[in-house]
Amino acid sequence: MEDDLKKVGPKTTGCLSLLFCLAGVLTLGAFTVMYMFNNLIAPTFDLIRINLVQAFGIDLFISYLTFKESNSKEGDEVKRLTNVAMVTVMFLVLAWAAVQFM
Repeated sequence: MEDDLKKVGPKTTGCLSLLFCLAGVLTLGAFTVMYMFNNLIAPTFDLIRINLVQAFGIDLFISYLTFKESNSKEGDEVKRLTNVAMVTVMFLVLAWAAVQFM
């Protein structure tokens, strides 16, 4: 019985860590949308500010519209999450730089 648990352990740990990374990337994306909207769009067009939940919905909608199906192999989930996180951080840094000039 212990041998069965040893076989399942690393795969379950990898799945849980992947889920936590996915939640972190989704939260980072929602924060980036919220930051960009509240600091760039809202003051420019005199709109109300949005919260994190609303930004999460906007992020999901934008992701749905811009989704591209990839032909990558199974097991590339970590690489895809890293790529998404890097692009999100890049947009956050660019938005921060743009806010500095407003």
